[in-house]
Amino acid sequence: MAISPIDPQIADLSAAISNQSCLQSQLLFFMSDDETRRAAATKFFDLCRYHHPVLLSCRLAETVHLSSHSLARAAAACYLSILFNRSDGGERYVWTVLKPSDQEFVKLKLLDCVRGESNNAAYKQILCAVLELARSDLADGDGWPRLFSFLIERVKNGGNTERVRALEIVGRLAEFGQCLVPHLRELGPGVVQCFRNDFGLGVRLTAFITSVQLLFFLRSDSGHDSGGGLLLLMVRTMVEGLSSGWEPSAEDMKRFVSLARYGPRLTSMGLVSVLGAMMQIGIATEYLEESTWFGAIEFIVALSETGVEFAKMMGNLHGFIHELLSILMRIISDVEDDPNWDNADGPTEFSRRVRYSLNCLSRLSVSLGGNTIVPVALELLPAYLVSPDWKRRHAAMFLLGRIPRGKIMKDNLELLLSELLQSFPDRHPRVRWAAIIHIAKLAVSLKLGVKVPVGVLPALVLAMDDTQNPQVQASAATAVWRFSENAEQQALEPHLDDLVDKLCGLLWNGKLMVRKCALSALASLAQSSKDLFQKHYDSVMPLLKSVLVSVPEESNLALHGKLLDCITTIGEVAGNGKFKDDSMQVIEALLNLQGSRLEADHSTQSIMLRVLPFWLDCLPIRGDLGEAKIVHEQLCSIVESADEAIIGPNHPNLPKIVAIFLEVLHAREDLATEQTASRMVNFLKQMQQTLPASDLAAIMASLQPERRRLLESFLSS
Repeated sequence: MAISPIDPQIADLSAAISNQSCLQSQLLFFMSDDETRRAAATKFFDLCRYHHPVLLSCRLAETVHLSSHSLARAAAACYLSILFNRSDGGERYVWTVLKPSDQEFVKLKLLDCVRGESNNAAYKQILCAVLELARSDLADGDGWPRLFSFLIERVKNGGNTERVRALEIVGRLAEFGQCLVPHLRELGPGVVQCFRNDFGLGVRLTAFITSVQLLFFLRSDSGHDSGGGLLLLMVRTMVEGLSSGWEPSAEDMKRFVSLARYGPRLTSMGLVSVLGAMMQIGIATEYLEESTWFGAIEFIVALSETGVEFAKMMGNLHGFIHELLSILMRIISDVEDDPNWDNADGPTEFSRRVRYSLNCLSRLSVSLGGNTIVPVALELLPAYLVSPDWKRRHAAMFLLGRIPRGKIMKDNLELLLSELLQSFPDRHPRVRWAAIIHIAKLAVSLKLGVKVPVGVLPALVLAMDDTQNPQVQASAATAVWRFSENAEQQALEPHLDDLVDKLCGLLWNGKLMVRKCALSALASLAQSSKDLFQKHYDSVMPLLKSVLVSVPEESNLALHGKLLDCITTIGEVAGNGKFKDDSMQVIEALLNLQGSRLEADHSTQSIMLRVLPFWLDCLPIRGDLGEAKIVHEQLCSIVESADEAIIGPNHPNLPKIVAIFLEVLHAREDLATEQTASRMVNFLKQMQQTLPASDLAAIMASLQPERRRLLESFLSS
């Protein structure tokens, strides 16, 4: 019976399904690369599914079982997967339409095909159909007892191919939830048995993947003992597979790594064996996929983080820790000598492997502790510090920077500082940069700024002279910031002039990063040195205002905000006597930012809150009437737009603002335009409606009698 591939609207669908030649033709069209044929065949099968779902299911199962054409078998299995896919729902899902006898017929045919299919492509489709059917049957009925009997028998007693296929199904079923749990007592030992050396490597590797899936999805004790015997078998098998050119998928490797945290617990002897195997993989970094190498190292690091007991066990393996840190240091040394490194206007970027290795160093230093890490680090450092290869000296700085905090770091602090300071004048700028950023991190972690170690600040002054390397200059300025935070005045005093001079020079640097770091350092120096900074106010403030004017806020909002913050900080240190007049320029700059992206920025509002009291002390302006009208209009805009964020929590600035408004309103046209005066009156009336009575009474009490009567007249009008 000839069926046109482009006209599936046939009179007798059941006859077409029953005709093996016709059905096989449509199956081949269904898998065709020709879009027209494939669409026509799809329409044919959709009609059959709607009108004859039972007949179609059984005939497809027969085709999978009996057809001599491998592509037809694959197509039949593929469409069975579609028929039994619960996610389709409604009329498209046909499994529950089949009678129990028809369901049993389909199951038997598919299981026979799992055992006997020789074509790999067809088998993959059959596997999908079996899994889809298992998912449906487990959800709708009492499970599929024959499937589990079949799997247990094949795992225990099948040939290599049968074992592999059964193991694959077991692993995939684990993803469906708890359906395997009742069968683990029998399946577990069978899976473990498949790791025996007398089975082929393919069987053992499939057993590895299946075990990963069982342990990951079920968190089960499927056949392993309390000493981690299964895990040890898995690790050895993985190493053997890797040496033969096999690698697990990235997803399977990720699941395997999770076993370090949630999988079997290891005895001390088992730990040594597992770590040794993982180390073999870690050493082979150049020959493996990134996901495999990452997985091996992550497994080790994750084991160290599982608890004090494990960390203590690993800490006793000095040789192992030495080898692990050696691997990480080799990776960290593999940085690119980027000619554009110093042209970047932001943080240094490392490769994914280098970033990951640095992360591992940090985590190991925390999990294993200083007593384990420091002795090994001190063994490794000398060769790296004196190496002619700058990349190894660069790596040494990162190892020094990851010595864990605590007593052992404090005991070795002098050595750490000495090694870092000796690298400040290194002949390669990236080593100098690395030494500086890590001495800055020491300042933060140990609060070294309180008593700045001898030699640090002079070395940073010299580092800021490195005009050929802006990254070094920026890191030196950042280190000054970190060391000056909370520093004692006497520690800063001998170096304050030089530090201020160098930081001011950096403000004209072409690199945004350098300028921002210099501003942060200047602000920090001013806060910590307090009255010692007073003598620098007259030179630093004009410079900062000059830079502020030269930087258009539209082109560099971030730098503009940093400048305003630095100016305000130095102004607060100097006090009202000096900063009062300069505060007006800061307010003007803040007002210019309104409508820009910084308008709603919290840091900008914070600056406004800090500088506003200084500015209010300058008001009202009486000398220059033209300026007075402009400034008092600005004050109205601030009060109207910024509400509580500027007036301040609990309204600390409000009495002063009200007093200024009343002075301006008393002078009327001399100090404000008619429009500005009207806005002030409206604000006062709104204040009466929104302010608690007690707060309003307090403001009234703070006014002179004449101004109090003036306010009452506005409020009552």
